[in-house]
Amino acid sequence: MKTLVPGRSAALRLGVATLIAALAWSLGSATIRAAPSTPPPTQLSLAVTGHADHAPDQMLATLTVESQSPSPAKAQADVNRRMAALLAGARALKGLRATTGSYSVEPTDQKRTRWRAEQTATLTFDAAPDTAAAAPVRKLIGTFQHDGILLDSIGAGLSEAALRQTRSAAIADAVGQMRAEARAAATALGATVGPVTHMQIATRSPIRPMMMMATRAAPSGPQVQAGPISEEINLSATITLSNR
Repeated sequence: MKTLVPGRSAALRLGVATLIAALAWSLGSATIRAAPSTPPPTQLSLAVTGHADHAPDQMLATLTVESQSPSPAKAQADVNRRMAALLAGARALKGLRATTGSYSVEPTDQKRTRWRAEQTATLTFDAAPDTAAAAPVRKLIGTFQHDGILLDSIGAGLSEAALRQTRSAAIADAVGQMRAEARAAATALGATVGPVTHMQIATRSPIRPMMMMATRAAPSGPQVQAGPISEEINLSATITLSNR
């Protein structure tokens, strides 16, 4: 029988233990490296435009009272008189609101032999310009034109309540488009739609219809035809797409 030397036996046992530990570490490292990593979620950026239409419920008209004279004082006096008559005529119609605008006096030539004075006024009425309710206003404007007052513009508008309603509808349309596009992108990528992490909304000025207007002064009033007013909302958003 062979006798083991104590020193050699301890060294052998230490070597075996070290070999086992190294093998275990190697197997563990391989297992860790083989574990699949989870990719980060996708951030989807979208930009859409929402639309909404609303029938006009306001009438807006801008007029100019103008007078020329060799005397600036006489030109101003004539403008003041005719503007007073315009405001009085507007007050006589229930629901018609008149506000005055810019006032100017300037010579018409370099020698200052003749002067022009003018002042603007804006009329607002709570009905579309082509409705029967606005017929008295159109007739009054025709009278103003017949008296030499210039009609600068006439158009349709929205009241504050109608504007808020139209804007809300345009936002809802934009959000609906955003959700639909996010779902389509998620389906194509095999992902699911997550939370919205960023959103920005920009409001554009309402798109007003072109108005048809008589160019010649007529006591019967200008001829107008209004169309719907469009509101547009630009929406941009960032949405998280989670991996399935």
